[in-house]
Amino acid sequence: MIGPEADSVAGAHREIPPRRRCVSAATYVIAGAGTLSACAGLAARFIPVTNHATLIAAAMSPYLTVGAAVACAILLLSRHWWTASAAAVLTAAAVAAQLPLFVASNQIPGTAIPVRVLTANVREGTADATALATVLRASADIVAFQELTPELVAGLKQQGLDSDFPHQALAPRPGAVGVGVVSRHPIVGSRRIAGYQQGVVSADIQIPGAAETATLIAAHLSGPWPQPIDGWRRDISRFPDTLSEVAARAGSGAVIVAGDFNATIDMAPFRRLLRDGFHSAAEQAGAGFVRSFPADATIPPAIGIDHVLTLNSAASRVGTVRIPGSDHLAVLATVNLRAG
Repeated sequence: MIGPEADSVAGAHREIPPRRRCVSAATYVIAGAGTLSACAGLAARFIPVTNHATLIAAAMSPYLTVGAAVACAILLLSRHWWTASAAAVLTAAAVAAQLPLFVASNQIPGTAIPVRVLTANVREGTADATALATVLRASADIVAFQELTPELVAGLKQQGLDSDFPHQALAPRPGAVGVGVVSRHPIVGSRRIAGYQQGVVSADIQIPGAAETATLIAAHLSGPWPQPIDGWRRDISRFPDTLSEVAARAGSGAVIVAGDFNATIDMAPFRRLLRDGFHSAAEQAGAGFVRSFPADATIPPAIGIDHVLTLNSAASRVGTVRIPGSDHLAVLATVNLRAG
């Protein structure tokens, strides 16, 4: 064939330039990696946490799911409409999983009694006692300690702990197993709850103006890393039974659970605690991501493993407070109780 028609046919079979082929391939590789990352992050929120791999995947879920948005943007820019729409659906699912954290879910009555509850992991007692006492004095009405040691208790008492928080239920121990509760308001009963590797203690507290006595649980569940994960799995699988027992004793009274759960809200075992009326204070307050660990690095904390839970009460504000010497940020929640 000769002439213009031949040129047209030859043009139709002209190969795509190598550079364009490379760009197209790179687009699909990056978009595919982002999609796989997002799928893994979403899946990790729902599967059992049985090993360190699933633990890390669940903890990193909010970061992994960002891959869906990246994939969607790349595919839209390269005009791959159908695959971009699939990535958009995945992005919407990722957003829907995290959105409740940013939307306050409670209306607080004007007659409610606000109580400031702070939970502080004090890193085997190495937190700076002077700085910690200053934070407690300025910020809290009730404090839940984890990794509380006799030496730190002595240091806090030298800084005026007994006058600032005269009501105490302390179980300090060497290392990481000590726990305790201090309060500005009367503690009318307390007990250490057996069966946990680290420490769990409850205190019944009379809050002025509240309809009933409130129960505060200071909890420290076993760490899942770098040691074997079995101890943590036993602790967090047993904890719902402990919460049910405490709730049954409290009746219609408020229960506040504060501590280091060594788990994020993206882990299915942690979300199993949010049943039978228990809520995440951060979710109630619409506080978003409350990242508390690690707090001793040059970069900001990456994950939120310190939490406040509520029953028969509602949080209106949740944030973090730096404690010099600790590898955790303290979590401070304003919890509102029913007035008497």
